[in-house]
Amino acid sequence: MNTDRKIHALINRRKSIRAFSPKKITHSVIKDCLEAARWTPSSGNNQPWRYIIIDKKSPNRAKLEATLSKGNGWAKQAPVLVVVCAREEDDPSYSDTDYFGYDTGMSIMSFVLEAQHQGLKCHQMGGFDHEAAKKVLSIPKEYSVWAITAVGYPGKVSSLDERTQAKEKQKRVRKLITEVAFRDKFGKTY
Repeated sequence: MNTDRKIHALINRRKSIRAFSPKKITHSVIKDCLEAARWTPSSGNNQPWRYIIIDKKSPNRAKLEATLSKGNGWAKQAPVLVVVCAREEDDPSYSDTDYFGYDTGMSIMSFVLEAQHQGLKCHQMGGFDHEAAKKVLSIPKEYSVWAITAVGYPGKVSSLDERTQAKEKQKRVRKLITEVAFRDKFGKTY
């Protein structure tokens, strides 16, 4: 936990875990997370994101799990996998900037913070076969899959393989503000 600054606890305590409990997540809690994502600001109010919720009972669950990279095998424990996609054509017509990805990322963070508020943990992944995931979930070709997010209550780290346990036990670290924020021009320390 970050103790040197007084930032909001939802941000301060957020951690991308790999050990999930099998405890079921209620439909109501997931709906609250989706509601938070829905209210995310977006360029031109286009709201380009689309969420597909895959729980353990989904007929597509095993097929989606098969798209995960070997290193993300731990995500199969999570009671819910959330696939987020968006399409470029939802960018505002008045701009040449690709806002749909930026807006979708903000939406995912809104989902994650609400999940944190609800006592859940999330872990976003890019390590999966994007085209295979699109096929499994019948996602139209004009959509890009941005992330699969494992969602659940914290579980026992001992349930993970040795290599993943070591990753899970690593201290949360971030770059210093002086490395990521500048004043007046790039490289000038804030």
